Amino acid sequence: MTASFKLLFLSAAPGYGGAERSVETIVAHLPNTYEVHVLAESSIHIEALEAVGHSRLRIYRVDTRDGEVLAQAAFTLMSVWIQVQPDVIIVNTYDSARILAQARRLLPQIDRRAFIYVRDFQWLDIDSLLAQLPDAAIIVPHEVVLERPGYLPTQTTDQRSIHIVPDMAVIEEDARPHSTGSGPMLHLATVNPWKGHLSLLNAVSELHRRGIGINVTSYGCCADAALKREIEGVATSRGISRLFELHDHVSDPRPLIRDSVAVLVTSVSHSGGPETFGRTVIEAWAQRRPVIAYQAGAPGRLIRNGTDGLLVPEGDSVALAEAMSRLHSSPTLQSDLGLAGHERVKRDFSAPRVVERLLQILLDQKCRE
Repeated sequence: MTASFKLLFLSAAPGYGGAERSVETIVAHLPNTYEVHVLAESSIHIEALEAVGHSRLRIYRVDTRDGEVLAQAAFTLMSVWIQVQPDVIIVNTYDSARILAQARRLLPQIDRRAFIYVRDFQWLDIDSLLAQLPDAAIIVPHEVVLERPGYLPTQTTDQRSIHIVPDMAVIEEDARPHSTGSGPMLHLATVNPWKGHLSLLNAVSELHRRGIGINVTSYGCCADAALKREIEGVATSRGISRLFELHDHVSDPRPLIRDSVAVLVTSVSHSGGPETFGRTVIEAWAQRRPVIAYQAGAPGRLIRNGTDGLLVPEGDSVALAEAMSRLHSSPTLQSDLGLAGHERVKRDFSAPRVVERLLQILLDQKCRE
């Protein structure tokens, strides 16, 4: 890729999560000869981008809270497009796709160099959005996104190109596996129906009934206040509030992962799920931590049961409890699974490897013009 290559990321979102962290990671692995422009919304995201220290990075703050400010964001995009003439636009969030769709009404060719990264199944009006962006290519993190009937066009019914680019992790070479079995098990998940909080709570309750006290700490934004109250109420009524704790979202989960015995992924394939990749899985592996997950969505394909993690049938709280007990009681198993995951993430999901794959796709697009 030439030194004059110009990348424009649309990374607008009112919150802050894995999508925004991906942009920061990509920018951190781009040479300073690359010109990078980012439209961002979250203050946390903007601060993290600035901390990367890329010498040719320019950030534009936008807002997506209502129709009027969304139109202003589209105007900002058009101004940047006209001034910069980027080689590629990477649309990184749902709100960014809405911005691009508005901009295309006045700049009909703006989506010809666009890649829309569809990271989850929450784009309820995806048909309408894609119809407004007919020339944009699509990126998904795992093939499970393409397998959902009717969610995305396939190459047999649509001429647009579709690419699979997995999520990436920053490798922590100095991370060490636990050898004592101490520490909590960690659950990183937004409070919503498909992240499996109640199922996990049932597993903790089952362990408590057997006289096994395993602490679980769950961190994530609250997208469903009623569900959060229900979770807290159930934990209190069963006398396990000290074993199952809910905490707010943290922008950098790596210290929590390092201090955990294992990471739990209890997402299910209904109510808005499943996981379309499972960034938490590779973030745990990057820290040499083992993972226990329901066999649903991409985590059920990523994890090799008994080799780099433990898989249990989707929604089976008893099986989940048994896997948690098995792992908690065996420091050797913790170490073996964590080390195998670490080797896997270095080989397949390290940031330099994934960024290289992404940039090659972008270069191929430019060469076809």
